[in-house]
Amino acid sequence: MAKKEKPMLKKRKKDKVGDLPEYQNIELYQYKAKIIRVVDADTVDAEVDAGFGITMTQRFRINDYDAPETFRPKSEAEKQHGKEATERAIELLMGQNILIKSTKVAGIYGRFGADIWLPDGNNFAEVMISEGYTKKKTYSK
Repeated sequence: MAKKEKPMLKKRKKDKVGDLPEYQNIELYQYKAKIIRVVDADTVDAEVDAGFGITMTQRFRINDYDAPETFRPKSEAEKQHGKEATERAIELLMGQNILIKSTKVAGIYGRFGADIWLPDGNNFAEVMISEGYTKKKTYSK
């Protein structure tokens, strides 16, 4: 009986994952999540599906969107605008299953920066900006 030869394995130098062509266009840190609390119009708490049956609750700050302040507004007009923006964010996000693309490192207040896509495929920040719920440069007193 003839000996069966083992196939020769090609030795390959150890590349960094980012150097491998098959990893060049992968979107990292993209998750399915459910919004469980709207803190204010640009900060949310979400139950994040990390895969493999693992979920965690995490706080996110919406990228590229600055909402009117509700915590320490500079005027009553800003406080009112912040309240309206938060109410709209609640309408759009609360209880929704969304797609979130997040940074890996938390910012100064322990929040992760994130882009959020609504169930209809629209970017949350772009919707809020287009509807006029951004912080203004000045508010009347």
